[in-house]
Amino acid sequence: MSTGWRLATGVTIGALLFVLWLPGLKIPIVSDTTVYALLGESLWRHGTYVFDGVPYAKHLPLHAFVSYPFIWMTTAVAGMKISSLLAGWGVLLATYLLIKRAFSTVVAVLTVVLVLFHHGFVLIVQLGSADLLFTALFLGSLAAFAASDEEPRRYLLAGVLLGLASLTRYNAVLLFLFYPAFVAWKRPRHFRSRWFWSGLLLALALFGLWFLRNFITFGNPFFT
Repeated sequence: MSTGWRLATGVTIGALLFVLWLPGLKIPIVSDTTVYALLGESLWRHGTYVFDGVPYAKHLPLHAFVSYPFIWMTTAVAGMKISSLLAGWGVLLATYLLIKRAFSTVVAVLTVVLVLFHHGFVLIVQLGSADLLFTALFLGSLAAFAASDEEPRRYLLAGVLLGLASLTRYNAVLLFLFYPAFVAWKRPRHFRSRWFWSGLLLALALFGLWFLRNFITFGNPFFT
């Protein structure tokens, strides 16, 4: 499969997602999405993580942080949904990279198409929630980790993406257990690799910022 064909397919899939996303601009943001929008404003404009005048500790901060610039450039509704559209593109790209390592390019493209037209995926793209940002980072970390078998330096990228995923949703914590266990089992030669442990330490350092903030703010790193 030629590079030109892959590029054309990627552009077409990206355009289709945009078309599917567009009607969602009519849907107002509600619930957690509204909270993220207000938390992002607090972070960018005041340097605090406050909701309704009270320091906040329920939702992790990355989605709020990366979404607010789009709110600033447009509106709260459009900004949160632009953020989820970009994350949706990231999910499709990470899905392709991950599946392609285990199967053929054709299988990877078909998998991306199935994800693209899944009703749940389309709905989440339109709602502006944190789920797609988390999924893009989570799958991206897995893709980088899979590639690290051949290029150990990619453990650093896997670690950074894991740390960022962990600042988006707590579910990513599972990878902190999975990565060392898998390396010890399947890649024992990498268990003493500085690249592997540096990547894991980067992930822990990024995730640790949240607990440091909670300790400084509430006096308890595990406040919530």
